[in-house]
Amino acid sequence: MHAITRPGVPAHADTTPTATGRRERRDGEDWLVYERRIHCSAEELWAAWTDPEVLARWVGRTEQGKLDGPSDFYFTFEGDDLLPMTYTLEHVEVGRSIGVSTRNPGDESAWQLEIDLLHDADVMVLRVAQLVVNPAVAPSIATGWEYYLDRLVAVLERRPLADLDYDEYFLSQAEHYRGMFPVQPGRKLV
Repeated sequence: MHAITRPGVPAHADTTPTATGRRERRDGEDWLVYERRIHCSAEELWAAWTDPEVLARWVGRTEQGKLDGPSDFYFTFEGDDLLPMTYTLEHVEVGRSIGVSTRNPGDESAWQLEIDLLHDADVMVLRVAQLVVNPAVAPSIATGWEYYLDRLVAVLERRPLADLDYDEYFLSQAEHYRGMFPVQPGRKLV
């Protein structure tokens, strides 16, 4: 596995993927927040989230992508039989931030996703935050984001993707995120 530049992870660490997400309370709700420091231009990082061709290289493909209604998104690196996720662009500040609500087929609740692009000296800092509406699936969502964000860094820094294994991320990180987001007895899961 190739080293991925993540806060708190030494650059020479090239073994099992380490969980980097942190729990954050925002307006009484739980969010999962990730950061990546990426050696790329602001334009390249923005294109990674907005250009369908670049998006397809690290996470999946989109249908439409409009501000005035829902669109479909397919995560293409988790298998061939997945249903599309519906997403709605809630806000876009070109070159700086994107707000998205997502809904899996059959789900009642939407997940909120906030993407911020920040500058720090000679690197771009990507901050991705997702509202955790169901702690029971937080380990799967969290390890998925770790995997996809490391794919994004590899694409932008022109590193090979072959060593990034989705299953390895889940197996090495799920317990960490179960501890971070324990399921409470008697709590209604959505």
